[in-house]
Amino acid sequence: MCPNAIGPIFLDATITTAAYTEIFDTFVKQLDNEELSIGYFQQDGATSHTSHASMAEIQSFFGNRIISKGIWPLRSPDLMPPNYFLWGYLKGRVYQNKP
Repeated sequence: MCPNAIGPIFLDATITTAAYTEIFDTFVKQLDNEELSIGYFQQDGATSHTSHASMAEIQSFFGNRIISKGIWPLRSPDLMPPNYFLWGYLKGRVYQNKP
């Protein structure tokens, strides 16, 4: 079985915990039963992503299949392959407007 990747999702607004859980709920509704039962959810360490309320919501769907700050070690070999493309791409997006 070939894994499917969804995202990344970019938003032009500041995301609060309430907004993040609303976006997460919309995302989960698009998944099928197999994706919910065996899929993993990966996110970065943004405060709204790792708040107690957000993590409780995510864990209610994905249990211990979450890749997030505080759960997986930094620079884990399991997370390194996306770094070759993803972080350079994200940095380019962030610094596009020279904040």
